[in-house]
Amino acid sequence: LMDGKFGLLNQLQKTFNGILRDKERELDALAKAGRNTSQIMKLFAEWINAIKDGNYITYDEQVTLAVQLLKKCPDALAAYGSRWNYIMADEFQDSSQDNVDLLYMLAKAGGGNIVVVGDADQSIFEWRDGSPKHLLNFGDYFPAKKIIMNDNFRSSEKILDASNQLIARNMDRIDISMQA
Repeated sequence: LMDGKFGLLNQLQKTFNGILRDKERELDALAKAGRNTSQIMKLFAEWINAIKDGNYITYDEQVTLAVQLLKKCPDALAAYGSRWNYIMADEFQDSSQDNVDLLYMLAKAGGGNIVVVGDADQSIFEWRDGSPKHLLNFGDYFPAKKIIMNDNFRSSEKILDASNQLIARNMDRIDISMQA
C-alpha cells in the first residue's frame, strides 16, 4: 500500500513533481479527481521543508545547479570542459534546456567535439521539459553532419508503411521514413 509503483509514496512523489512543474494545472487535476488539495499542499510544504532542512536536492536540480555554478565560475567551467575531449548525448530528443545548456557549455569549454543521437519522432518527455527542438536545432550551435539511420530490422514493410504515414503527421520532425 505504501511502496511500489502504485503505492502512496510513489503517487505523492508524482503529485509533488507535478506541483513543481505546474502548480495550477496539477491542483486543478487533483480537485477534479476529488482529492483534498489543501491537505496535499500541507504535505507538499512539509516535503519541501524536509528537503531544505536536510540540504537535499532533487535529480532535476542537479543539472540546474551545475549550470548555474558553471555560469558563475568560468574557472570551474574551463576545468571541467577540458576534462573531456569528446561528449556524446543519447536520446537527445528528450533533453531539457538545462541538459542542453550543460552539454553545450562543457563541449564549448573543451574541444568542441559533441555528438548527439536521437529521433525527434520518439520524443516522450515533454512533460519533463524535454523537447525535440534541441535535436532539430543542434546544427545551429555546432557544425553538424547529419546521419540518418532509417533501416528497421524489427518490423515488416506493412507495419512500417502504416507507421510512416502516422508519424509523418508529427510536428517538429526531420522528414524521414523507415525502411524494412
